[in-house]
Amino acid sequence: MNPDNLLATAERCFIDNDHTQGLLVCTNLIELEPNNARALAIRAWCRAQLLIDHPESDGFSAEIEGIHSDADKSLNLCRRDALALSVLAWCFRIKDEFESAITILTEAIEFEPTRLPLYANRGVAYSCAALHERAISDYTTAIEMSPVPMDLFRLRGQSYAKLNKHEHAVLDFTEELRLFPDAANVYHDRAESYLAIDQYDLAISDCTTFLAMSPENASAYSLRGVCLGAQEHYDSAIRDFSEAIRIDPSDVQFFICRAVAFFFLREYNLCIADCESAISLDPTRAEPHHFQGECYAMMGDAEKASLAHRKAINLNPWVVESLLSFKKSNSWSSDSDS
Repeated sequence: MNPDNLLATAERCFIDNDHTQGLLVCTNLIELEPNNARALAIRAWCRAQLLIDHPESDGFSAEIEGIHSDADKSLNLCRRDALALSVLAWCFRIKDEFESAITILTEAIEFEPTRLPLYANRGVAYSCAALHERAISDYTTAIEMSPVPMDLFRLRGQSYAKLNKHEHAVLDFTEELRLFPDAANVYHDRAESYLAIDQYDLAISDCTTFLAMSPENASAYSLRGVCLGAQEHYDSAIRDFSEAIRIDPSDVQFFICRAVAFFFLREYNLCIADCESAISLDPTRAEPHHFQGECYAMMGDAEKASLAHRKAINLNPWVVESLLSFKKSNSWSSDSDS
């Protein structure tokens, strides 16, 4: 086997995204030339891509260390290989070492300032580090460099959403969907931003579209239920929260949301039951105790109401204060205060 021919084959595998064959070819080449920096870099990249495609694989952590080792060896032999730097940064990001990932990617960009994936990957690292303004800047650079910026508008939209710039987020999610209308998760992202700016009908529409593509997604049912509840369509909201609970009965928030909807319908016993379920899942949450207290107050049981309210305040007085402010601004305040 000629090393030059093997390296040329490895480069083709890299270009063609043939990860399995690339891994095999690079491994054969490294057996012949253990210090072949480019082969180590391509093998690290192939291993990383295969792990991304199969994250449930056994030995995930050990494989990350193996990939890290390949990238490190490559860089010790040739520091200016942007591919090896990119893979090393990915390893740091997987380990939640975001500052190291950002430093490595910045170094790679200095070597290859026109390489689009480096800006996209650094944007992801910035986003993971909650440096969303910097992430937006990198995503914008990558978008300007790409004729078809797959996933970049979504990533930038997510960063805008983290900064509560939901109008900007909606524009980016909409552009992503114009380019890739089958990108199901983007409908969910846009629905969350529509909810944040009180565009409930649009959020419901996006949730419905998403659920047609992914019918067993508990989060989407819950999100649509919240939008329906905000429009006072409590029966429909309860149906959606019930679907969310059927799919994932371990999520405490689904029970809390359904309990609130039951409360607005004056179904106090059902509200109390859902609050009990929520408490059994997470005893540290103040909301279910608070709504139990409100139910007992409406049912005329002052002693149980006082006990439940005290538990809520002891757990989280700030949440209770927020709920009381909400109570004053909504129709049910007149019922419970009378």
